Amino acid sequence: MKQTVNFAIVVVSLLSFSWLLNAGSIDYPLVYDDKALVAERDSSLDHSPAEFFSTRHEGLGRHLTVLSIDLDRSDPGSTSRFHLTNALLMGLCGVALYGLGLVLGLAPAAAWTGAALFVAHPLHTAAVVPVSGRSELLAALFVLSATVLYIGSRRPLGYRRLALLCLLLFAGLASKENALVLLPVLLCYEALQRLGWRSDSDIAPAAVDFRALGALLLTAGAWLALVYRNFATLAPVEAIDNPLVALPLFERVAQAASLLWQYACRLAWPWPQESIPTVVSFAHSHTLVALLAWTALLLGCPLAVRFSRLKVANGLLLLWFLLAFSLTANVLFPLGTAYSERLAFLPSAGPALLFGALLFPLSRGKLRNATGISIALLVLVVGASGYLEQARSWSSELHFHRQAAAASPHSAKAHYDLGIQLAGSGKLQEALAPMRRAVHLAPGFSEGTLYLAETLVRLERVDEAILAWQKYLVLRPDDNGARSRLMATLVLNEDWSAAAAQARELVARGKPEFSELAVQLELEAEALSP
Repeated sequence: MKQTVNFAIVVVSLLSFSWLLNAGSIDYPLVYDDKALVAERDSSLDHSPAEFFSTRHEGLGRHLTVLSIDLDRSDPGSTSRFHLTNALLMGLCGVALYGLGLVLGLAPAAAWTGAALFVAHPLHTAAVVPVSGRSELLAALFVLSATVLYIGSRRPLGYRRLALLCLLLFAGLASKENALVLLPVLLCYEALQRLGWRSDSDIAPAAVDFRALGALLLTAGAWLALVYRNFATLAPVEAIDNPLVALPLFERVAQAASLLWQYACRLAWPWPQESIPTVVSFAHSHTLVALLAWTALLLGCPLAVRFSRLKVANGLLLLWFLLAFSLTANVLFPLGTAYSERLAFLPSAGPALLFGALLFPLSRGKLRNATGISIALLVLVVGASGYLEQARSWSSELHFHRQAAAASPHSAKAHYDLGIQLAGSGKLQEALAPMRRAVHLAPGFSEGTLYLAETLVRLERVDEAILAWQKYLVLRPDDNGARSRLMATLVLNEDWSAAAAQARELVARGKPEFSELAVQLELEAEALSP
């Protein structure tokens, strides 16, 4: 009875904590990816089940994520239900992480501290505040719950628990593909148990439940068979979205290790000390430090578990970050982005619990507990203040893009998005700087050059617009619409000869309707010639 009451108190406290942190963002508008996911997409509830399941939606097929969002639709002009659900899911993720701490043998105070830090970490605003973070929340909830079920159950699992375990994995995969990391997490746990067991121990670890692991593998295979055809409909990753895609394999892995180090640094100190590079040089100090750090961790953690008294739980929590990032680190394959804070949501669960375990070890002492409580309260207060501050990044579309460009000064995509938003808000003059920056960072970025030319035309900076159009047509010579716009801009500049040349080029490219205009422009040019 006492345990039930204590667990109820934990659940209420974590859900209330999540609500307090997110209460100020409940009425935030749809920002960036939210628009495509909510406003620009018809509700799946308006279509037949067959049509819903045959459509890819987000990712390879995140049907559960899409369905949960569509169930939140009420008043078309209100976003509160979307944000309320995200806040609830964040609290439930904290509860699941608390349960994971308990089944791993952590003290209740350690498990609660780790879960509370997870809820309040400023880095997690990217997964909780925007509606598009729903996939991260659902996938993390199902992976954490499945891990608790597997570790906390006797081996072998009964049929009911085995079925529930497979259902949790499938639900996670239907939320986001990174739920597949459940398999390496459980395999690592089993390996560390055997590595940490000594012959003089009183109790040997339970036998590996190959039936459960095999059932999970079959579940993952069944999901993959259902979504396999969707691989063909995925758009190829472009270098403007993820510069790592253009790198050779070895260099991409080195760059990915460097960016993982950046994630780890942001977990330890979430307030930016310097801007996060989109891609760093292979010789960059971050890359070398990251490679050495990850190599030391991978080699040292199993040795520490085997030859010291470090608990298997701590070994798993040490490796959790890399295990949970195994599919989203741009190592096995390039993603649609090089760096995104929301990707660190599930990987940060292990470090958060490890922090609690370090503050409240199983060997308890009054002085140590008092010190731990003081440190925990200080960290949670500072983390909560940082969370509230970073959550304001999503208070408006324009504010979000300003923050993104400031945090990623080397990202052409971030500056391009800011320029488009400024231009759409009527701030054409202000939009020029980020648009020029985007084109400077990525000279082959044709879309950025196109919108730069369009903005210059609207500002009546004709000479500069002509140069931008010409640069764009070098990149996309088959874009007849842009060539027509260049011709019109040349006419505005009264450069009849150059305009006539563009009209003749359009005719040569299969646009005979420009023939008469080409003749008229040539006559104008001849009339003005000496």
